[in-house]
Amino acid sequence: MGQFMRMNPPKFTGTKVEEDPQEFVDEMEKIFKVMHVDEVEGVELAAYQLKDVANQWYNEWEDLKSEHVEPTVWAEFVEAFLDWFFPLELREDKAEEFINLKQGMMSVQEYSVKFNQLARYAPEMTSNMSSRMRKFVS
Repeated sequence: MGQFMRMNPPKFTGTKVEEDPQEFVDEMEKIFKVMHVDEVEGVELAAYQLKDVANQWYNEWEDLKSEHVEPTVWAEFVEAFLDWFFPLELREDKAEEFINLKQGMMSVQEYSVKFNQLARYAPEMTSNMSSRMRKFVS
């Protein structure tokens, strides 16, 4: 736990508008990769970072699935977490925002930052773009 806390993991409360559930998941996954955390341990570490409403949700969710004897794995946690805190409609709105992003009055740097922030919401599009770019560069 000490090494995990030194990585400065994000907390998620589920009470603040500026909290981004997808960003929480992405940041946790980066830490897990560096620490070589397995799928079950990742859930335990992420659950430790859930506070307030998010912690209440997690405890209730775990209680509901308590009839399963197998421990929760990361993919299962992420699906339930995003379904609850980042419903499909909101994810689709973010993907739409990405699709319709125009530079307009933004500098190239501002546009690049916004592009990269929104790209995570349209992973199928960005993976297609990067594979086409690799073919083009080869």
